[in-house]
Amino acid sequence: MNHAPDAIHHAYAALVARVFLNIRNNRYTEKEELHDLGDALHNISGILGNYGAWIEDEEYRRLYIRPYDAKWSSKTLNLEQFLDESIRSYSEKKNGA
Repeated sequence: MNHAPDAIHHAYAALVARVFLNIRNNRYTEKEELHDLGDALHNISGILGNYGAWIEDEEYRRLYIRPYDAKWSSKTLNLEQFLDESIRSYSEKKNGA
């Protein structure tokens, strides 16, 4: 098994946590949106559990994250923006910025 780079692993784990908080707080009100969110996140274990064996960050974004964002990000959380901000924040903390 391959571990994702720390910043990517952290960002995807943080995304899962944020999405679950949003679900718990009823931020996703349309059934279709929840379905599309499930599509966007259902293979995230490929990033967290065995990075590169099946998929890597850029391909995951292209196949799953961006299609969701194109449809829903104006209404709720922009998944790719969240990932980018999480990676940037993690990198800054690691580098002492």
